Amino acid sequence: MSSDCGDEMQSSQSLSEALAAAVVASSDADGERWLTEAMERLAASDDPAADLPILSARARRSVGQSMLGPHGPVLHATDGLIRTETWDLGTAARVALALNAAGRAADDNRSAALIQGLYRSGDESERIAVVRALSAFDLSDALKGIALDAGRTNSVALFGALALANPFPAAHYSEHEFNQLVLKAVFVEVPVEHVAGLEARANPALSRMCEDYVDERTAAGRGFPAGLWLALAPHAGERAFDLLLDAVINGDADHRDLAATAAARRASADDAVRQRLQDRADSAADGRVRTAYANVLSAISAPPVSR
Repeated sequence: MSSDCGDEMQSSQSLSEALAAAVVASSDADGERWLTEAMERLAASDDPAADLPILSARARRSVGQSMLGPHGPVLHATDGLIRTETWDLGTAARVALALNAAGRAADDNRSAALIQGLYRSGDESERIAVVRALSAFDLSDALKGIALDAGRTNSVALFGALALANPFPAAHYSEHEFNQLVLKAVFVEVPVEHVAGLEARANPALSRMCEDYVDERTAAGRGFPAGLWLALAPHAGERAFDLLLDAVINGDADHRDLAATAAARRASADDAVRQRLQDRADSAADGRVRTAYANVLSAISAPPVSR
């Protein structure tokens, strides 16, 4: 099966079928048989809201826990792409079942109630499955409460399912809510560079908060995740940008790489920043510093755009 399911947004039924096919391709005969029968049971059910949690709870042990890998489809949801190659079979089967049931509901309110009930009744692995697929259900803000709940959790695994490679927060969160999500990702040290929509949703308040956090951690002699530079850079003031450039030169390997990426992205959208980098590269007496700036300039992927 192709890892990409087309360029257009897919219906709930289409997404469910794509995930079910991926599970079948990666599972054994018993797993295939169970998922087929589970789908048929939902299709014939008079009460899918009651049957779905039962089937979801059985999915992982019925189909297995190996990764989808290359069989994992790219799901085209309203909010953006959802990549599934790192999902395990149980997660994929659970989402396929939930999409199937939600797609058969009489209206969006019943679909939302069904998914909300599944989230409330599920264990952590079931909640992770729901959170990863929030955008696939195509219920607009009706499931935002689930996302906000997952954002408050003490479980790094559940929070990561929301924060990383998940298009839902960027599509539905307010600026404050999105900023808090990014800052929590920094605090719990999940890779901020994988927050979907980070560059598009970056804002001056987020840059200031990141600058404050850098100052606090530096004053305490403590480190912070290198991905923070990607959140700070888009609206960094002069002092914050100097901190970024210092990381380009003096940071460890991870900080150098991500700070350079952040600086290059900023320079791609700001001709003044690009010229500033060029001036620093031209005037640098230290060859190591000159090379660091030159590497950032060479990574700029687009002509500068004046603001």
